Amino acid sequence: MAGGLSRWRDQVAKGSALLEKRRDALVAELFARVRPSIDARRLAEQQAARAYRALLEALAAAGRTDLAALGWPHRELPADAMSDQPTPVLVRSAAARAMVPGQYEAAAEAAAQAFERLLEITLAAAPEEFAIRRLGRAIARTVRQVNVLEQRVSPQLNRAWCTCGARWTNASERNW
Repeated sequence: MAGGLSRWRDQVAKGSALLEKRRDALVAELFARVRPSIDARRLAEQQAARAYRALLEALAAAGRTDLAALGWPHRELPADAMSDQPTPVLVRSAAARAMVPGQYEAAAEAAAQAFERLLEITLAAAPEEFAIRRLGRAIARTVRQVNVLEQRVSPQLNRAWCTCGARWTNASERNW
């Protein structure tokens, strides 16, 4: 019994060490991906500010009613997530971005182009954001596993080891 407990204690210690290495590797990967993601978010925020300034100019030039009519697309705007890939690839067709030059007020066209650019930036950043969230979930799962090993399994094995050792000591004292 004591030999089996000793083996289990060793396995728990090795498993805990391996999970801690995995956690550290995941955290390192997360930090490596976060900086570019922060830069992409900053770029998206800047583009959003430009797009909304252009929208205000378009509202001033065309008026709310005309701009609202232009805002409802006469075409389908597909955005598909390809699910067979580990990170989703978002695809927009060229037809979804089509604008006929001269069809709208110049300010409205500038606003539409600014929002199209914002959409391109957002769609380009989406797979990396997905990967970061997946890494966060993997880190959380690994931390839970380490905690279970260190805070539940290992103490239970140590108590069993002590109980078994005490019985062994009492039995050997009686035999002497």
